[in-house]
Amino acid sequence: MTKQVKCFRASVLFILLVCAVFQTGNAQSKRAELPYRLVSNKMIVEIDVDGTKLPMIFDTGGVMAVMDSVCDQIGLEQIGNMVTTDMTGRKTTYPQARINKLTIPGSDMAFDSVSVMKITTPSPIQQFGVAGLVGSDLWTNSIVRIDPKKQVIIITTAEDSVAVDARYKTPFSNPKGMHPTFPCYVVAP
Repeated sequence: MTKQVKCFRASVLFILLVCAVFQTGNAQSKRAELPYRLVSNKMIVEIDVDGTKLPMIFDTGGVMAVMDSVCDQIGLEQIGNMVTTDMTGRKTTYPQARINKLTIPGSDMAFDSVSVMKITTPSPIQQFGVAGLVGSDLWTNSIVRIDPKKQVIIITTAEDSVAVDARYKTPFSNPKGMHPTFPCYVVAP
């Protein structure tokens, strides 16, 4: 093999190595720990919405929602309407607003252009001292774990693989096109 071919091969390998390292650096997952407190069995978290810290209910089965009075107060732009379907299959239309930037305090996790449902004030959620709901639609490309001992919600972007013990894996079902459900057993302490 000539010296020129060896040099060429070494250059190609070096370029591939640099590209692989660059790709790995770009694909790094993000991780956030979101502390929560319990109020009447609701997990209350604090998130930053367009520069304003808001207390919200962490709702694993809901959609992002903010009370209309809070939307007006912090200047969230209304962008149209959204239709939701409840567990009984009933459809309801709500105004839709946009959060320009939603961030998880104490982390580098941020979401741009987040759509939220505007819920009417007064709202039953006001009794919990919150501005709205942080719904599961925000975590579409994330892995969410709840640590009740530390009272923290751990959010990791999906690039990270998570080893889940087979004892905790539960398949979801989607009966009649409704919301996904799964069986669970509750044991009293």
